[in-house]
Amino acid sequence: GRASFNPFLFQVRLPRRPSHGNAVSAAVIRHTKIVATLGPSWARPDQMHALFNAGVNVVRVNASHGTPELRREWMQTVKRVRDERRESIGLLLDLQGPRIRVGKLPAPLRLEPGQLVTFAPEESAGPGEIPTTYAALARDVHDGARILLDDGLLAVRVRGVANDRVKATVEYGGDLKSNKGMNLPGIDVSAPALTDKDREDVNEAIAAGVDYIALSFVRKPADLEGLRRLVPRSIKLIAKIEKDTALRDLCGILEASDAIMVARGDLGVELPFEDVP
Repeated sequence: GRASFNPFLFQVRLPRRPSHGNAVSAAVIRHTKIVATLGPSWARPDQMHALFNAGVNVVRVNASHGTPELRREWMQTVKRVRDERRESIGLLLDLQGPRIRVGKLPAPLRLEPGQLVTFAPEESAGPGEIPTTYAALARDVHDGARILLDDGLLAVRVRGVANDRVKATVEYGGDLKSNKGMNLPGIDVSAPALTDKDREDVNEAIAAGVDYIALSFVRKPADLEGLRRLVPRSIKLIAKIEKDTALRDLCGILEASDAIMVARGDLGVELPFEDVP
Protein backbone atom coordinates (compact mmCIF):
# COMPACT_ATOMS: atom_id res chain seq x y z
CA GLY A 1 0.00 0.00 0.00
CA ARG A 2 0.91 3.67 -0.21
CA ALA A 3 3.10 4.98 2.59
CA SER A 4 1.32 7.49 4.79
CA PHE A 5 2.73 10.91 5.67
CA ASN A 6 1.78 12.73 8.83
CA PRO A 7 2.49 16.47 8.42
CA PHE A 8 2.25 16.98 12.17
CA LEU A 9 5.31 14.78 12.69
CA PHE A 10 7.40 16.58 10.09
CA GLN A 11 9.95 19.00 11.52
CA VAL A 12 12.59 21.27 10.03
CA ARG A 13 15.73 21.91 12.04
CA LEU A 14 17.20 25.25 11.07
CA PRO A 15 20.98 25.68 11.20
CA ARG A 16 22.63 27.81 13.81
CA ARG A 17 22.66 31.42 12.75
CA PRO A 18 25.96 33.30 12.53
CA SER A 19 26.60 35.88 15.21
CA HIS A 20 25.04 39.21 14.17
CA GLY A 21 23.89 41.14 17.23
CA ASN A 22 21.44 39.16 19.33
CA ALA A 23 21.58 36.07 17.17
CA VAL A 24 19.69 32.93 18.01
CA SER A 25 22.25 30.76 19.74
CA ALA A 26 20.64 27.37 19.39
CA ALA A 27 19.02 25.36 16.63
CA VAL A 28 15.34 26.19 16.23
CA ILE A 29 12.59 23.83 15.19
CA ARG A 30 9.93 25.88 13.44
CA HIS A 31 7.13 24.77 11.15
CA THR A 32 5.87 28.22 10.16
CA LYS A 33 7.90 30.71 8.16
CA ILE A 34 7.68 34.47 8.61
CA VAL A 35 7.20 36.90 5.72
CA ALA A 36 7.92 40.55 6.58
CA THR A 37 7.14 43.54 4.37
CA LEU A 38 10.16 45.75 3.76
CA GLY A 39 9.80 49.46 4.44
CA PRO A 40 11.76 52.53 5.59
CA SER A 41 11.74 51.35 9.22
CA TRP A 42 14.13 48.47 8.45
CA ALA A 43 15.80 49.34 5.16
CA ARG A 44 19.34 49.66 6.62
CA PRO A 45 21.63 46.59 6.76
CA ASP A 46 21.85 46.62 10.57
CA GLN A 47 18.06 46.73 10.81
CA MET A 48 17.77 43.83 8.38
CA HIS A 49 20.21 41.76 10.42
CA ALA A 50 18.07 42.38 13.50
CA LEU A 51 14.88 41.26 11.75
CA PHE A 52 16.56 38.17 10.30
CA ASN A 53 17.90 37.33 13.76
CA ALA A 54 14.34 37.58 15.03
CA GLY A 55 13.22 34.93 12.53
CA VAL A 56 12.21 36.60 9.25
CA ASN A 57 12.50 34.08 6.39
CA VAL A 58 11.12 36.01 3.41
CA VAL A 59 11.33 39.72 2.59
CA ARG A 60 8.26 41.11 0.81
CA VAL A 61 8.66 44.23 -1.32
CA ASN A 62 5.34 45.91 -2.12
CA ALA A 63 5.31 47.33 -5.65
CA SER A 64 2.34 49.54 -4.73
CA HIS A 65 4.61 51.87 -2.73
CA GLY A 66 7.80 53.76 -3.41
CA THR A 67 9.64 54.27 -6.68
CA PRO A 68 11.33 51.63 -8.84
CA GLU A 69 14.68 53.15 -7.90
CA LEU A 70 13.96 52.89 -4.17
CA ARG A 71 12.69 49.32 -4.44
CA ARG A 72 15.77 48.37 -6.50
CA GLU A 73 18.06 49.81 -3.83
CA TRP A 74 16.21 47.94 -1.08
CA MET A 75 16.39 44.62 -2.92
CA GLN A 76 20.10 45.04 -3.57
CA THR A 77 20.65 45.69 0.14
CA VAL A 78 18.65 42.57 1.06
CA LYS A 79 20.79 40.47 -1.25
CA ARG A 80 24.04 41.87 0.19
CA VAL A 81 22.90 41.13 3.74
CA ARG A 82 21.73 37.67 2.71
CA ASP A 83 25.14 36.95 1.16
CA GLU A 84 26.86 38.08 4.35
CA ARG A 85 24.75 35.75 6.44
CA ARG A 86 24.87 32.88 3.94
CA GLU A 87 21.27 32.01 4.72
CA SER A 88 18.28 31.07 2.62
CA ILE A 89 16.26 34.26 2.91
CA GLY A 90 13.64 34.65 0.19
CA LEU A 91 12.98 37.87 -1.74
CA LEU A 92 9.40 38.46 -2.89
CA LEU A 93 8.01 41.24 -5.09
CA ASP A 94 4.26 41.79 -4.65
CA LEU A 95 2.74 43.34 -7.79
CA GLN A 96 0.17 46.10 -7.45
CA GLY A 97 -2.38 44.79 -9.94
CA PRO A 98 -5.29 46.82 -11.33
CA ARG A 99 -6.37 49.84 -9.26
CA ILE A 100 -10.11 49.85 -8.63
CA ARG A 101 -10.49 52.85 -6.38
CA VAL A 102 -12.34 56.05 -5.79
CA GLY A 103 -10.52 58.91 -7.49
CA LYS A 104 -9.59 62.28 -6.11
CA LEU A 105 -12.40 64.10 -4.28
CA PRO A 106 -12.17 67.82 -3.47
CA ALA A 107 -13.47 67.00 0.02
CA PRO A 108 -14.94 63.96 1.82
CA LEU A 109 -18.36 63.16 0.40
CA ARG A 110 -21.19 62.39 2.82
CA LEU A 111 -23.32 59.46 1.64
CA GLU A 112 -26.75 58.97 3.20
CA PRO A 113 -28.84 55.77 3.00
CA GLY A 114 -31.26 55.97 0.08
CA GLN A 115 -29.26 58.68 -1.69
CA LEU A 116 -28.78 58.32 -5.45
CA VAL A 117 -25.13 58.65 -6.53
CA THR A 118 -23.34 58.49 -9.87
CA PHE A 119 -19.93 56.96 -10.55
CA ALA A 120 -17.89 58.27 -13.49
CA PRO A 121 -14.37 57.73 -14.87
CA GLU A 122 -11.95 60.01 -13.04
CA GLU A 123 -10.90 61.90 -16.17
CA SER A 124 -14.48 62.92 -17.04
CA ALA A 125 -16.26 63.07 -13.66
CA GLY A 126 -18.24 66.24 -13.12
CA PRO A 127 -19.30 68.07 -9.95
CA GLY A 128 -21.31 65.84 -7.63
CA GLU A 129 -20.20 62.62 -9.34
CA ILE A 130 -17.97 60.05 -7.67
CA PRO A 131 -14.78 59.64 -9.70
CA THR A 132 -13.28 56.17 -10.07
CA THR A 133 -9.87 55.03 -11.33
CA TYR A 134 -11.56 52.06 -13.00
CA ALA A 135 -12.82 53.20 -16.41
CA ALA A 136 -14.50 49.85 -17.15
CA LEU A 137 -16.84 49.98 -14.14
CA ALA A 138 -19.92 50.65 -16.29
CA ARG A 139 -19.03 47.73 -18.55
CA ASP A 140 -18.60 45.24 -15.72
CA VAL A 141 -21.49 45.94 -13.32
CA HIS A 142 -25.20 45.38 -13.85
CA ASP A 143 -28.49 46.35 -12.23
CA GLY A 144 -28.69 44.97 -8.73
CA ALA A 145 -24.92 44.53 -8.30
CA ARG A 146 -23.33 45.81 -5.10
CA ILE A 147 -20.34 48.12 -4.94
CA LEU A 148 -18.50 48.17 -1.62
CA LEU A 149 -16.38 51.17 -0.67
CA ASP A 150 -13.69 51.76 1.94
CA ASP A 151 -13.22 48.10 2.94
CA GLY A 152 -16.98 47.52 2.94
CA LEU A 153 -17.81 50.28 5.43
CA LEU A 154 -19.99 51.87 2.74
CA ALA A 155 -22.14 50.05 0.20
CA VAL A 156 -24.28 51.00 -2.78
CA ARG A 157 -26.62 49.06 -5.04
CA VAL A 158 -26.47 49.62 -8.81
CA ARG A 159 -29.72 51.01 -10.24
CA GLY A 160 -28.72 51.72 -13.80
CA VAL A 161 -25.88 52.00 -16.31
CA ALA A 162 -25.74 54.63 -19.05
CA ASN A 163 -22.67 54.84 -21.28
CA ASP A 164 -19.76 55.22 -18.84
CA ARG A 165 -21.92 56.30 -15.87
CA VAL A 166 -23.17 54.02 -13.10
CA LYS A 167 -26.10 55.13 -10.96
CA ALA A 168 -26.53 53.53 -7.56
CA THR A 169 -28.48 53.86 -4.33
CA VAL A 170 -26.62 54.10 -1.02
CA GLU A 171 -27.27 51.18 1.35
CA TYR A 172 -24.65 51.85 4.03
CA GLY A 173 -23.73 55.51 4.36
CA GLY A 174 -20.86 57.49 5.81
CA ASP A 175 -18.03 59.77 4.73
CA LEU A 176 -16.32 58.73 1.50
CA LYS A 177 -12.74 59.95 1.06
CA SER A 178 -10.36 60.03 -1.88
CA ASN A 179 -8.49 56.90 -3.03
CA LYS A 180 -10.60 54.45 -1.03
CA GLY A 181 -10.85 50.94 -2.42
CA MET A 182 -13.82 49.63 -4.37
CA ASN A 183 -14.84 45.97 -4.18
CA LEU A 184 -17.19 44.33 -6.68
CA PRO A 185 -18.34 41.07 -5.05
CA GLY A 186 -19.57 38.43 -7.47
CA ILE A 187 -18.56 40.49 -10.51
CA ASP A 188 -16.31 39.06 -13.23
CA VAL A 189 -14.05 42.07 -13.48
CA SER A 190 -12.66 42.57 -16.97
CA ALA A 191 -9.48 44.36 -15.86
CA PRO A 192 -6.37 42.33 -16.72
CA ALA A 193 -4.58 40.86 -13.71
CA LEU A 194 -1.27 42.05 -15.18
CA THR A 195 -1.15 45.80 -15.88
CA ASP A 196 1.43 47.79 -17.83
CA LYS A 197 2.94 48.93 -14.53
CA ASP A 198 3.11 45.32 -13.38
CA ARG A 199 5.01 44.35 -16.53
CA GLU A 200 7.58 47.04 -15.84
CA ASP A 201 7.88 45.86 -12.23
CA VAL A 202 8.27 42.25 -13.40
CA ASN A 203 11.25 43.27 -15.56
CA GLU A 204 12.75 45.05 -12.54
CA ALA A 205 12.16 41.95 -10.40
CA ILE A 206 13.88 39.68 -12.92
CA ALA A 207 16.87 42.02 -13.08
CA ALA A 208 16.99 42.15 -9.27
CA GLY A 209 16.99 38.35 -9.01
CA VAL A 210 13.92 37.91 -6.84
CA ASP A 211 12.84 34.45 -5.73
CA TYR A 212 9.06 35.02 -5.80
CA ILE A 213 6.58 37.25 -7.61
CA ALA A 214 3.07 37.62 -6.20
CA LEU A 215 0.28 38.38 -8.66
CA SER A 216 -2.59 40.47 -7.32
CA PHE A 217 -6.26 40.14 -8.21
CA VAL A 218 -5.98 36.56 -9.53
CA ARG A 219 -9.33 35.24 -10.74
CA LYS A 220 -8.41 32.34 -13.03
CA PRO A 221 -5.45 30.13 -13.97
CA ALA A 222 -4.87 32.07 -17.20
CA ASP A 223 -3.86 35.11 -15.12
CA LEU A 224 -0.87 33.19 -13.80
CA GLU A 225 -0.09 31.57 -17.12
CA GLY A 226 0.31 35.03 -18.66
CA LEU A 227 2.83 35.98 -15.96
CA ARG A 228 4.66 32.66 -16.24
CA ARG A 229 5.48 33.41 -19.89
CA LEU A 230 7.35 36.54 -18.79
CA VAL A 231 9.59 35.12 -16.08
CA PRO A 232 12.22 32.37 -15.86
CA ARG A 233 11.28 29.10 -14.19
CA SER A 234 13.62 29.86 -11.32
CA ILE A 235 11.17 32.51 -10.09
CA LYS A 236 8.20 31.05 -8.23
CA LEU A 237 4.72 32.53 -8.68
CA ILE A 238 2.35 33.31 -5.82
CA ALA A 239 -1.36 33.77 -6.49
CA LYS A 240 -3.05 36.33 -4.27
CA ILE A 241 -6.55 35.20 -3.38
CA GLU A 242 -8.49 38.41 -2.75
CA LYS A 243 -11.54 38.13 -5.05
CA ASP A 244 -14.50 35.90 -4.30
CA THR A 245 -14.60 34.93 -7.98
CA ALA A 246 -11.17 33.28 -7.56
CA LEU A 247 -12.86 30.56 -5.52
CA ARG A 248 -14.78 29.34 -8.57
CA ASP A 249 -11.61 27.80 -10.02
CA LEU A 250 -9.40 27.62 -6.96
CA CYS A 251 -8.08 24.17 -7.89
CA GLY A 252 -6.99 25.46 -11.30
CA ILE A 253 -5.29 28.46 -9.69
CA LEU A 254 -3.46 26.14 -7.30
CA GLU A 255 -2.23 24.07 -10.22
CA ALA A 256 -0.96 27.15 -12.07
CA SER A 257 0.85 28.68 -9.06
CA ASP A 258 3.69 27.67 -6.77
CA ALA A 259 2.08 29.12 -3.64
CA ILE A 260 -0.90 31.21 -2.60
CA MET A 261 -1.28 34.30 -0.45
CA VAL A 262 -4.67 34.82 1.18
CA ALA A 263 -5.33 38.57 1.24
CA ARG A 264 -7.78 38.13 4.08
CA GLY A 265 -8.68 41.85 4.29
CA ASP A 266 -9.94 42.18 0.72
CA LEU A 267 -11.38 38.67 0.71
CA GLY A 268 -13.22 39.45 3.94
CA VAL A 269 -14.89 42.39 2.25
CA GLU A 270 -16.25 40.23 -0.56
CA LEU A 271 -17.15 37.17 1.53
CA PRO A 272 -18.89 36.76 4.89
CA PHE A 273 -16.17 36.96 7.54
CA GLU A 274 -16.77 33.39 8.69
CA ASP A 275 -16.08 32.03 5.17
CA VAL A 276 -12.55 33.44 4.96
CA PRO A 277 -10.87 30.80 7.19
